[in-house]
Amino acid sequence: FAPRHLPELGKIVEQVLAAEAPMHVDLLARRVGAYFGIGRVTQRVTDQIRVALDGRGRWGDEQNVVWRMDQDPTGVPPVRVAGNGPSARRDIDEVPLSEVAAAVRIVVERAVGIGQGDLVRDAARLLGFSRITEKVTDRIAHGMRLAHARELIRIDAGRATLPAE
Repeated sequence: FAPRHLPELGKIVEQVLAAEAPMHVDLLARRVGAYFGIGRVTQRVTDQIRVALDGRGRWGDEQNVVWRMDQDPTGVPPVRVAGNGPSARRDIDEVPLSEVAAAVRIVVERAVGIGQGDLVRDAARLLGFSRITEKVTDRIAHGMRLAHARELIRIDAGRATLPAE
């Protein structure tokens, strides 16, 4: 992570972003750090990742979430389900709200008229969270509000539906 290795670091950052963006910068630092055999990512490593992002990634509205240059931070990203290994998992705070909103939309497409409680549970499971903690519930509810604000879903009388086309 010395400055002289910035070009190589930038290539790895681009590869991770190609597969996983949008993503939280801390998760990006862990993925890149793992590539270089770093088990515990320090602030110095994260800072160097931020330097390597210049011209390779872009920041959206959500703090610390980086997008590829070809992605629209106001758009709807793909929903990624975490793998089974511990290195593949993400903390709920590392899932971009726009991705949570996209997961909410997918659940509503599959079950139009779903109640908000079931919607939170099903969206969390879609994102790979089997334990529905208060932290997960709060984050999914925030994503649900974003989905509603972006008109990806409608919420009427506690039920979620698709917006009128």
